Amino acid sequence: MKLDMEYKDGILFVRLNGSLTKNHRFRINNYLVSVLKKHKIKYLVCNLKEINDIDIMGIESLLNLKCVMKMNKGKMLLCGLHSRIAQYLKPLKIPRIENELLAVEYLGA
Repeated sequence: MKLDMEYKDGILFVRLNGSLTKNHRFRINNYLVSVLKKHKIKYLVCNLKEINDIDIMGIESLLNLKCVMKMNKGKMLLCGLHSRIAQYLKPLKIPRIENELLAVEYLGA
C-alpha cells in the first residue's frame, strides 16, 4: 500500500493506493495516527479512490483514524469510494464525499 499525504489549507489529505489489509495497516496505525496526534490535525480527508482491496483490519484502521479525529475535536471525510469498498465502510458512519475539491467546500476551509 502506498500512502501519500498533503497538508493544505488546514486539511490533511491522505491518498491511499493498493490494498488496505492486515499486512499494510501498520502504515496507518503507526505512522499516520502519530502525525495526527503530534500536529493536532483537525481535518482529515482520506481518498480511497485507488484502494482495490480492504479487509477487517483495514476497516479497523479507518475506525482508529476516526477516533483520533474525535479526540482532536476534528472531522474526517472519506472520498473516492468505489461501491464495492463503500459497502464495507458503511457501518463506520464516516461522512463520504465525491472528491477532494468538494471536501474542501464541505469542511469550509
